[in-house]
Amino acid sequence: MNKTAKKILYVGISLIIIALLLLIYFEWEEIYSKKESNDIMKTILNNKDNNKNEDEIVIDDLKYIGYIVIPTQDLNLPISKEFSYSSLRKSPTLYYGSLMNNNMVICGHSYKSHFRYLYKLKQGDEVIFVDTKNNRYTYKVELVEELASTDIKEMIESDFDLTLYTCTRDGLKRVTVRCNRV
Repeated sequence: MNKTAKKILYVGISLIIIALLLLIYFEWEEIYSKKESNDIMKTILNNKDNNKNEDEIVIDDLKYIGYIVIPTQDLNLPISKEFSYSSLRKSPTLYYGSLMNNNMVICGHSYKSHFRYLYKLKQGDEVIFVDTKNNRYTYKVELVEELASTDIKEMIESDFDLTLYTCTRDGLKRVTVRCNRV
């Protein structure tokens, strides 16, 4: 085997090893996120009777405003109050707006246990937001669309009461689900 062939072989093996390491890392992220989200949900549900007068609950130094239920996808996910990349690793987060102003925008990673399958929601599907006081707000899906990752104004300035979004698998666009309160 000549030098060029050996170099190509080493580069190929190196790329395969890098790909495997990335795969392991992404799987670990998926597992970590699911565990964290489940633990936070348990804490919120266990304390729901103690929070009747609180607008938020603090868990591990992060504030949570409630949780979201998507029955057709068997999802129950806590919603953190303040957007940050570290909070997104644990749960979806409030990106913009508020419940009282009917303009909540909630973003989440496209982890399997979070928002990966938002694109499968259909018009008329139910989405429920439960705040920390245990008030339930029911929404119906009106529209599922894709926006460019740069369409921030279009994301936050809409006539919908609730918007959920996540990245597409390639990360170039945002799957966006628009809902109105029932």
